[in-house]
Amino acid sequence: MKFLIRDDDLSFFTESRLIDEKYEDILKDAKITFTVIPFVNGQAFYYGNQKNNIKKIAENKKLVKKIKQLLKEEKIEISIHGFNHKNLKNQKAEFQLKNKKIIKNKVLKAKKELEKTFNSNIKFFAPPHNSISYEGLQILNELKINYLGAFNIYPLKIFTDYYYFKIIIKLIWFKIVHPKKTYFKELKYKNIILILPHTITPYTTEKKFKNIKKSLK
Repeated sequence: MKFLIRDDDLSFFTESRLIDEKYEDILKDAKITFTVIPFVNGQAFYYGNQKNNIKKIAENKKLVKKIKQLLKEEKIEISIHGFNHKNLKNQKAEFQLKNKKIIKNKVLKAKKELEKTFNSNIKFFAPPHNSISYEGLQILNELKINYLGAFNIYPLKIFTDYYYFKIIIKLIWFKIVHPKKTYFKELKYKNIILILPHTITPYTTEKKFKNIKKSLK
């Protein structure tokens, strides 16, 4: 069975010892993608008196040293996981923003910070809560940064964006041909690749997990 281990929310607050504790054996046989928050907002995760503080991941020296070593050994990959992971005022996910100028500034600043911190070229963006606006997708395409996450459907864009329309058709066709399977595939969108994985969490039902296994065969 093909699989990708994606571990979200690596940030200043992550303890480096946890990586060894959780993944020491797994890293011998599989590569892990850590999605990294460059400027985490304590409020996003309710870290006590850190609630309103912005913390750069670079400030966690032990964690940075550990991640750089694993990158050097080619045991892991990292991707951008938003800017600070804080929801918008309307409680929508951080990258449900519509303002392209703000989106572009956030993505570029996040990419620059992670590449400087880890001395590694960043090729993927994984939005917080797997949610991104259509405008966000356009900015990723402009910057040629690939997308890792769920696919958001914006019906009106189907009629104005041919490439977006083609992806929707592929998704619909897959459900018609394989009604009992769930979707996992790389799709091309203009200049970038979209990887649309299933998310398995402690709350994943046994039925959903079985469907995921079927779709990967």
